[in-house]
Amino acid sequence: MSRRADGDPPGSRRQPLGHVLWASLLDLALPGRCAACGEPGIGSLCAGCTDSLAGQLWPQPRVTRPDPCPPGLPVVVAAAPYAGILRTLLTAYKDDDRRDLLPLLAAVLRRP
Repeated sequence: MSRRADGDPPGSRRQPLGHVLWASLLDLALPGRCAACGEPGIGSLCAGCTDSLAGQLWPQPRVTRPDPCPPGLPVVVAAAPYAGILRTLLTAYKDDDRRDLLPLLAAVLRRP
């Protein structure tokens, strides 16, 4: 894999140090919000959304394919349909910089 001049892979987005420090200070000063419903509280996901997510998960992660499937698409493993709370969480992680969701999303795929 090629790397940029700063050592990161192409397409990666590194946050400026000032942004990271400011976000950290805000996290300390203001209570967090649920990434799914926006309810204020502690943590990335409120109890109600945690229950909803648990109800959406398949018993085991499985190989899935979109329809239509693009040519050359590698194997895709999913823990649930791309809908509801899971879709909201993935969108928040990717588009809203909710990196605090990484441990939660990893645990969803890692479960036995």
